[in-house]
Amino acid sequence: MWPKKSIALCLLGGTALSVIAMSCADYLTGQLAEPDGPLLVTRLTVFDNKLSRDIQIFTDTSLPDCKQYPTDFCAADANRISTACRICYNDVLKDAYSVQKSPPTPDSGGDMRVVFNKIPQKWNGATYSPDQVPDGAVRLECDGCLGVPPYKRQLDISGSTLSYDPRDIPYGPSLHLSVNRSDPRSALEPDTSFRIYVDVGLADRNDNKLEWQSAGSLLRFKTEPMKVLRIGRGDETLDSWVYASTKNGDGSTGNPYSIADLARDSAIVLRLNASIHPEPLGTLKLTGSIKRSDGSMATVDVLVGTNIWKLDGGNLARDDKGGCVQASQRYLYLWPDTPDLRWPPGTVELALSLSGSSVKDVAQVTGFPAGKHTLASDVTVRTRLLTTDAPMAYAGLLSSRAKMAAGVCTPAPNRDMGAGDGGNSDLGGDMSAKDM
Repeated sequence: MWPKKSIALCLLGGTALSVIAMSCADYLTGQLAEPDGPLLVTRLTVFDNKLSRDIQIFTDTSLPDCKQYPTDFCAADANRISTACRICYNDVLKDAYSVQKSPPTPDSGGDMRVVFNKIPQKWNGATYSPDQVPDGAVRLECDGCLGVPPYKRQLDISGSTLSYDPRDIPYGPSLHLSVNRSDPRSALEPDTSFRIYVDVGLADRNDNKLEWQSAGSLLRFKTEPMKVLRIGRGDETLDSWVYASTKNGDGSTGNPYSIADLARDSAIVLRLNASIHPEPLGTLKLTGSIKRSDGSMATVDVLVGTNIWKLDGGNLARDDKGGCVQASQRYLYLWPDTPDLRWPPGTVELALSLSGSSVKDVAQVTGFPAGKHTLASDVTVRTRLLTTDAPMAYAGLLSSRAKMAAGVCTPAPNRDMGAGDGGNSDLGGDMSAKDM
């Protein structure tokens, strides 16, 4: 229970520092005074705000797993007032956002908040700028990963201990960490255990230090494994989301992913939750089984690549220096290894399998080399094809464009790219074609 304090007039300024300086209860706005005692971590929240899929993925590490708290346990007088029983039997959302029901994604690093019971205003006895949180005060670490992406730190004094929906109104106050996505490949590594280190030098405005012993279990989370999220022909409207449904298959041999209405000159497109390293795919050639409209069977060689470069219409996108623009490498492209990049004439069905171990993520270190994580299982795809090329209104990805996006960056037409650099001088050390 927070102690009652005498009514005082609190003047709120327009800057974060002026709000931090406030130390009394504001009875006009309902803002309560800070609680006495040590600085406490109350929860860690991580949030993928539709960066990887069509819904928001929010995770709160303070929520219990309600499976561990059955009705008879929480009905006992000694247990009914516990935090876990209150959440599991009184809260509307219950454990919907727990790590068990809402596991973090690699893109959950876009919004990581260490939430406190009051503002962590000081570090080692000195006040710091909200926009320049010291590196030693809070940092992101991981177990067994190859690297942590670059990220920003800031003090966010907004938020509340209560929120009707934390996806819209975040908890706070908090130390806010967010992955710097200036490179589209930057994200948390999949299937990796992360922790946020919070330094014991943090304190509130009255120099009440952090009580760190109780914070450890709240400051850990693990990202989901590398997985396929969406399948289709590269149509952002019609492609099927498969991460939470088996309506279009689960990718296994017995229940392959099912894709319909693929044009003869179109690529198969799989969207993943993590960036893919192109090198293992460069020498990969699959054998697809095809069925023709006359009932005959045959095989076709299939090439595999990822979207290394962004496309602009029918060409590679260019920056202001004429270099190719790095893409996310979240898409897996499969197209026919034929002279005209079309599936064999008369093909109406295609089936192929891809080894999961051949699809590696990128490590979150300089240059984005091949990572240690792969797809957990092989992927089988079954496709129904049109017997004609893509119609005018076709919104899918043509095989020729898939090959271009997955290939080598070529010099821009009519532009001096520099002697002997092949148009890649601006991309050195960034896993460009030159680095591969």
